[in-house]
Amino acid sequence: MEVRAAVALDVVWIGLTVVAVLAFLASVASLVQGIRLRGGVRRGMRLALGAFLPSVALILPVRGLDEGFDENVRALLSQAYPRYRLLVVADDSTDPASARIETIARDFPIVPVTQILADANPLGGKVNALRSALGHLVPEDEVVVFADSDIRPARDWLRQLVQPLADSTVGVATGFRWYVPPRPTFWSLVRAEWNAVSANVL
Repeated sequence: MEVRAAVALDVVWIGLTVVAVLAFLASVASLVQGIRLRGGVRRGMRLALGAFLPSVALILPVRGLDEGFDENVRALLSQAYPRYRLLVVADDSTDPASARIETIARDFPIVPVTQILADANPLGGKVNALRSALGHLVPEDEVVVFADSDIRPARDWLRQLVQPLADSTVGVATGFRWYVPPRPTFWSLVRAEWNAVSANVL
């Protein structure tokens, strides 16, 4: 009886060991595939970035000062992109965001910044602001990009965003923002986790 129990225990341990080894090998294979994919993406991006650099009109609707506003605007004005201009549109000429951007823009003389007052409209709001900004486009603007003042993009954001448009069959490109909580509270972490799940679903 004791021999049978010992044999059964040995079989269980062997089975668990085999499962553990297989799981380890699967993890290693997944890691290798991830590294290969990363390398392929990087090579592709190196080939693509710089190959297609149309002139961009970056439209930024503003209303008040979002958290981290100055840093966000600086990130938009320091894009590693050769030809783009920033069109800032506000509903109210006294909006503090407009004055703040004018001050920040002095540190970025290479990027032209145009301040726009949204057309009078009973509805007002973001859609009206965007529509108003479209009326200030010029023939040299080959691509129109919309951004919000609460984002803080990486320096290559604009380059990556326009690359799909190099394909003549592509008319629109978009991106997804990652929410990074400024303070790690319970609910901000829940929001960040929900954001991550949404991104994976996309």
